[in-house]
Amino acid sequence: MHCAYDLRGGQLAWVQVSDHHLGESLANLPIRKGDILVGDKAYSKAPQLLAVDEAGAFSLTRFSPWHLPVYAAQAKSATPAFRVPVQGWLNGLPPGTYQRHAVVFAEGKRLPVRLIAGVLPDEQAEALRQKKQKPAREKGTKLSEQSLFFAGFHLVVTTLPEKRWSVALVLELYACRWQIEILFKRIKQVLDTHRLPCHTAPTAQAMIAARLFAWL
Repeated sequence: MHCAYDLRGGQLAWVQVSDHHLGESLANLPIRKGDILVGDKAYSKAPQLLAVDEAGAFSLTRFSPWHLPVYAAQAKSATPAFRVPVQGWLNGLPPGTYQRHAVVFAEGKRLPVRLIAGVLPDEQAEALRQKKQKPAREKGTKLSEQSLFFAGFHLVVTTLPEKRWSVALVLELYACRWQIEILFKRIKQVLDTHRLPCHTAPTAQAMIAARLFAWL
C-alpha cells in the first residue's frame, strides 16, 4: 500500500495498492509543482530526489550515507576525490545543528542539496544507539560500528531553498513526519492488514483496497 499523507490537512491525499513488483519510491507519487515531499531514509536515494526536483517540487528525507553518496558542492561528477566523508565531518562536532552544502548525482544529472546534522549530547546519542541495538539483538545480529555511529545523530537531506527554509525550520518540518508513522500504526491496528485470509496476490490486493475504502 503506497500512501501520500497531507501533513497540513492531517489526512490521506493519495493511495495506491499494488503487488510486490512496485517498490517504494517518491517517483511513484502524483507530484505537483511546489509540493514538498517528506520521507524516511528509504527515500534518500539520488534517482528519487532527482525525480522530485524535475517535477518542480522539493524533497526532505532522512539522510542515509549508504543510500545516498554526497559530493562536495563544487563537484562536477561523482568522482571519489569529491566524496564527502560524512563520518569524518560529524566526528568531534560539539552538540548543535550544522549544515553542509553538497551535490548528488543520478543518471548523469547533478542536484544541489543541503545536508543537515543535529548533533546530540553524549547521553542522548547513546540512548539512540541503545534503542537501535535492541531490535538487532532480538534478531541475533550485530550492528556495524558505522551504523552505531550514525544512529546517534539526526541527519536529513533537502532541496528546500535556504532563503525561505532555515535549518531549524527544516528540522521542525521533518519532525512532523511522525504523523505518518502514527497513521500506519493505526491502519495496522484497525484494518488488521498484516493477516489476510487470502492465498493469492490479486485477492489480497482487493481485500486491502476494500478495507481501506471502508475505513476512509
